Amino acid sequence: MYEPPPSRARDVLAVINEIPRAFFRLAAIAEDLFADMGLGAPERGTLRDLFIEGESSAPDLARRKAVSRQAVQATLDGLAAKGLVRTEINPRHKRSKLYLLTSA
Repeated sequence: MYEPPPSRARDVLAVINEIPRAFFRLAAIAEDLFADMGLGAPERGTLRDLFIEGESSAPDLARRKAVSRQAVQATLDGLAAKGLVRTEINPRHKRSKLYLLTSA
């Protein structure tokens, strides 16, 4: 026979169940806020990472996000085309550029 969990456990489960709902509500709000700029979740996440972590290479960003370097590179190329990021020479690697936020 099923016994409902104690009150504290029910409260914890209620909070856990609310987390995905809050995530999707916030994601929808962010989509609306940035729709006119053409910035989706990958672009916003990459800009946030560069803001928090500072200059990064595409492979470093990809490792932190657990996605392919190619996916991050495509996102960075789009952000560069919009003037939101710029590149600098990477002193630690001949071919991998460093990406930084612009003042835009």
